[in-house]
Amino acid sequence: RKRSVRKNMVSINTIHGMGRNFHHHSTATMVRLIIFVCFFFPGISYAQPGNKPSCKIEFYLLKSFKPDIDTTNELMGPFSVDRSDLEATPFIKDNEILGYFFRTDTTKNGSEIMVHTRQVFEVNTSAGSRINKLDFPLCCGKQFALVVNGQVAYVGYFWNFFSSFGCDAITAYSYGDRIEIARKLPDYDYATDPKDPRKSQILLDCLTSSNRMTGK
Repeated sequence: RKRSVRKNMVSINTIHGMGRNFHHHSTATMVRLIIFVCFFFPGISYAQPGNKPSCKIEFYLLKSFKPDIDTTNELMGPFSVDRSDLEATPFIKDNEILGYFFRTDTTKNGSEIMVHTRQVFEVNTSAGSRINKLDFPLCCGKQFALVVNGQVAYVGYFWNFFSSFGCDAITAYSYGDRIEIARKLPDYDYATDPKDPRKSQILLDCLTSSNRMTGK
């Protein structure tokens, strides 16, 4: 009986030892696998769901009116600003900008085809109504700058939706939960403009990386 008990004890100890060895080898293997993944795929942690790149789009009003670059132009036209010309806080914040899409419409003028490119920000309704509450004349609008990650992407005028006056610069007008960005007013041309400032690469990259290109 003593021998059988001793044999059983040896067998149990052997099993326990095998379990400890298996656990040790499994842990070591797992550690080596983690080190391998972190070393050869250092960017993998950034691909986790919900971990979006940092990106910010904001509309700013100006501290004071800026004259047209072309002083001979009878219409309101392009102007130049830097960050020091902008008000301290954004007029429309990044979290109020929900989406963005663009469409190209065409119309026939005799034998000519005219092109109208619509670029639209989707915003919450409070941001849209804020534009329409600005006190500016029908003729002239209110100057703004669109800023992406601290850099001015382009400048333009907030415009009255009901105004019939023309503008030779980027013009933004609001209706409901949308801000439509026109290259000028009226916004029809015989061809698309390859130098259209609305095609700012930093803006398009930011919209894409923050998943706000809705494609409507």
